[in-house]
Amino acid sequence: MGETVMPEIDASLCLLCGYCVAACPAGALSLSEGGVHLDESLCAYCGDCEAVCPNGAISLPYEVRVQNAKTAGPLGEPPAVPHGPT
Repeated sequence: MGETVMPEIDASLCLLCGYCVAACPAGALSLSEGGVHLDESLCAYCGDCEAVCPNGAISLPYEVRVQNAKTAGPLGEPPAVPHGPT
């Protein structure tokens, strides 16, 4: 069985600024006195929280890649390259 991978939050680096909470489109992050809490059942692993963290407290163990749906090839294949006159 595969392991569920979630963003990792380093509490020792967290400034409790709340930027990640505001950036999360799924509402998976919340802020409390104890730090940032991640609701894994809501997390879409989009990477928005990691991108806005000013202190690098949030990291995603795997790189998030976004492909254009119009040019993406089948899973595991590179995107299609349009052919035409050069």
